[in-house]
Order: sequence, then C-alpha cells, then structure tokens
Amino acid sequence: MFFNQSIVTRFDQENTEETALCLRSGSNLIRKRPMAELPDILRKYLLNCGYTGDEAFFCASIKWSDANLSMSPGKGWVPLACEQANYFPEPVRLAKMNTRIAGLIPFTAMDKYRRGTGNLIIKIYKWFTVSNDKGKEMDQAELVTILAETIFLPIYALQRYITWRSIDRITVEGTIEDHGIKAKGLFYFTEEGRFLRFETND
Repeated sequence: MFFNQSIVTRFDQENTEETALCLRSGSNLIRKRPMAELPDILRKYLLNCGYTGDEAFFCASIKWSDANLSMSPGKGWVPLACEQANYFPEPVRLAKMNTRIAGLIPFTAMDKYRRGTGNLIIKIYKWFTVSNDKGKEMDQAELVTILAETIFLPIYALQRYITWRSIDRITVEGTIEDHGIKAKGLFYFTEEGRFLRFETND
C-alpha cells in the first residue's frame, strides 16, 4: 500500500513501471504530429531552441539544481531537492521532493499524474502522511502542469493529446486531454519567438 511506502520507494517503483510499459509497447505509442502543423510562433520557439521534431524518446529525467519551496503565502523560501520524470506516449509526470521544515523535520513529497489521476502526497520523517490531495481538481491541476512543461519538454508539443490554436501572432492556446480530463492554458512569446509566460485558470 502507498501509505506504507516511502516517497523514494514509490517514485522508483512507478518509474520502473512506466519505463517497462514504454519498452514493451515500442515506438508505436509515440503519436507525433509534424512540426508544420504547429502555430507559427510555437514552431519558431521550438526551432530557436534547437528542436527539429525528429527526436525520438519516450521519457525525460530532470534533476532541479536550484529549487525552492514556500510552505504558504508570505512564508520564506527553503532549498528543495527535486527530481522528476516525464513520459510522452501518454501524459505521465512523476516528481519527488525533499527538504527540512525549519531546518529540522524531514519533509518528502510526491507529485504525480498517471492515467487520469493526479495526486500530491506529503510525508514527514519518511513514513507519516500529513497530506494526500486528490480528486477532480487535482487531476486537472496535475494535467495542466504537464501542458505548461511543454516549454522545456518540447516533444509534448507534437503529441496528439495536445491541440494548439493561435490567438494572435504571439499567443497560443494549448489544450491537453487525457482520460476524459481537459485542461488548457495560454503561452505568450515575443515576436522573435522567445517564451514569456504561461497562464491558466485550470
């Protein structure tokens, strides 16, 4: 059971499961669209970043070297060790975080979206669960996080579960759908194709 496992154990286990699924399924799971189908400003951004659309991989592993966490509005920031894995054949995101509250109490968290389910679970001293957020709002919030991460994981932009619509020359609306859940947001760029910001109500 999840409540009897440490965050690290669960993170490693779910990564192993996702990797095995992708390897069994092969490249048939990667349903990419051509770069030419993207809105002009989004395509310009991806090309500026050196992305061609010919890249082929099913996951990315990211370790954040300079992450910080604020426990609530108005509170100070504390250093945070964060590692995440994103999978592309289906929109999957797994992230684990750890720090110390007040510099003393070990705090670990796992933030994830898998197959229509979002979840944020927080534990102290590795084993004691103090928060376990889930439900429809969490499902949508976790899914829109994947959409936002298109900016540094551009292979998401070519997946069929994300659709794009130009709002004007420098603004693009992205919509992500998975397991009956839909979320959308706006991506803003400069005329030169540099990313400015992402906004969502989801």
